[in-house]
Amino acid sequence: MKNLSEFWRLTIILDGITYLILAPIGFIGIFIAGDFFSDSHRLTFGFISLLLAIILNTIVGLIFRKKFIYQDLKDLYSKELSLEEKKRIKINLLQYPLKEGLVMIPRWVLGFPSTMFFAQFFMPITIQQTAWTMAMGSILAILGFYSNYFNAENSLNRIFREKDLGEIEIDDKHYLNFSLRAKLLGIISAFVITTAYSYTYLAYILKSNIFNPDNYLFYNIVLSLLLAYTLIAFATIFISSVKQNLAELKVVVESIAQGDLTVTGIRVTSDEIGLVNKNINDMTHYLENLVQSIDQSSNKISDQALGLSSSAEENYSSIGEVNKTIEELAKGASQQAENTSISLNELNQLGTKIE
Repeated sequence: MKNLSEFWRLTIILDGITYLILAPIGFIGIFIAGDFFSDSHRLTFGFISLLLAIILNTIVGLIFRKKFIYQDLKDLYSKELSLEEKKRIKINLLQYPLKEGLVMIPRWVLGFPSTMFFAQFFMPITIQQTAWTMAMGSILAILGFYSNYFNAENSLNRIFREKDLGEIEIDDKHYLNFSLRAKLLGIISAFVITTAYSYTYLAYILKSNIFNPDNYLFYNIVLSLLLAYTLIAFATIFISSVKQNLAELKVVVESIAQGDLTVTGIRVTSDEIGLVNKNINDMTHYLENLVQSIDQSSNKISDQALGLSSSAEENYSSIGEVNKTIEELAKGASQQAENTSISLNELNQLGTKIE
């Protein structure tokens, strides 16, 4: 079924990209916090514990995702919908990126300590190790929020395009008020906090002789590379989201330039690009109504011109009839004058005879 494949496609995109971005720094941090590198026994069971935590985390994500979006996808891809049903689904979908992002916070906050929960069945785990992983999960949870928010937003663009939901008009209050400035500042703040935590933790493990302090330069370089990778990955997601929204604007503007006023831009957010999209859509609808009004007025003027032409032809015909009548009257008057002249002559002759 299309709705089921779409659901799994969405799941793979959201969880796959998030793990791809945060896994390097997150997983290495867990192994260091749990001291899983110390021997082969801890390394093996640490990996198993991490794998179990990932499975549990993914199941939790699937439960919430199914509750948030599965039924809407099922209705959207499996049956014909009325206008009101499409409006309802569109409103629900517009709230989905925020829901997906918010769920990532408890998933990451609890996901890291869950690794230690499974690990304690195989090896000793201290409260301090669990506390470090919880702090790490809490910080990375903010990055996880933005990762899933942006990816869910990008997925909505594709769904809206496939099912023509961009043309469904709804009240502006249903769009999330999340500006580009707020998104960018949020990502930068989360990355700064992550960086501060990472170097603080590195200093702690070097000071505690968990790692050899003599190799501090090597560890700093590795950590810097991990942070750079994370920053580049988030910058790519952010830029990709902006480019996709700008691409939608480009399609609309090019269609308007070619005279097509029926096109509607796909809008899934109320940030600056979303507002520009809204204004262009409003302008397009205004121009379309204006063209229709001009067309109706021209048709009305054409009808009036045809009426005037018909009246002119009728007036011309009437004038011809009047002219003909005048000619006949003139001809009759001339004949009458001639007859009158003859009668006068005869009367004069009769008067002469009488005299």
